[in-house]
Amino acid sequence: MSLLCSSLSWLLTKKAQLQAQVIAGAIEKKDFGGNFFKYLTNGLEKAAGVPDNVQSFGWAIPKIIYASRTHSQLSQAMYELKKTSYKHVATAVLGSRDQLCIHPEISKETSSFNKIHMCHAKVKSRTCFYFNNVEAR
Repeated sequence: MSLLCSSLSWLLTKKAQLQAQVIAGAIEKKDFGGNFFKYLTNGLEKAAGVPDNVQSFGWAIPKIIYASRTHSQLSQAMYELKKTSYKHVATAVLGSRDQLCIHPEISKETSSFNKIHMCHAKVKSRTCFYFNNVEAR
C-alpha cells in the first residue's frame, strides 16, 4: 500500500507540474512576466523528480496500474486505498475473463466456468482475434 500511495503522490505532483507548464506557457505568451510561474514550475519539477538538466517534452499524464493475483487482494487494496488521503483519485477495477472477454461467441455463454475455459482455449490456440489484435499493438 505504501508503494501505491507514494506512486499516487508522484502522479499528483506530475499532474500539477504539467498544469503549471500549460499555465506558464499561456502567461509567458501574453507577456505577463512569468517569474512566479518559472519558480513554481521548477519547484514542481524537483518534487516530481525531474533532474534540472532534463527538458520536459509535454508527455501525457502517466497512468498507474496496480495488479493483483486474486480479486480478494484487489478488493482489499481498494478498501485500504479508500482509507488514505488518496480516496479522491479515480480508479477502475478490471475483473476476470468472465467479466472482460468481448468475443461474441464467448459472451453468449451463460456459464461462467465455460466462459473462462473457452476464452483461455482461444487465447492459448491463438484463435481469438481480439487478443491477437491487442498483443500485436
